[in-house]
Amino acid sequence: MKRKRLDRDTWWAHNNYENTEYYQFRVDTNNFHGLVCYIKLLDGQYHYWDFPIAGKTAVIGEGMSWLQLVPDNKKHVITVKYLPNETVSLWYVDVIDSI
Repeated sequence: MKRKRLDRDTWWAHNNYENTEYYQFRVDTNNFHGLVCYIKLLDGQYHYWDFPIAGKTAVIGEGMSWLQLVPDNKKHVITVKYLPNETVSLWYVDVIDSI
């Protein structure tokens, strides 16, 4: 299993993304208890994943933002990646060992 951090600090440096905004806060509502993380990419070239049905889909690039939901006492993290026009580019669920 790979070890990653929610702020992805080493990932940004490795891929030459220098200007990002990162926010992390706790949310406790009737529908969700856990951490919410928001990353805004202020620069950087676009990179894409190629899906069999959806085709070429942006995963990172200037103006995109990422929302990560980390529910309490669960073994997953939900990530949603938004394009600059605030439409969803893609979303996925990672299985985690712990946080």
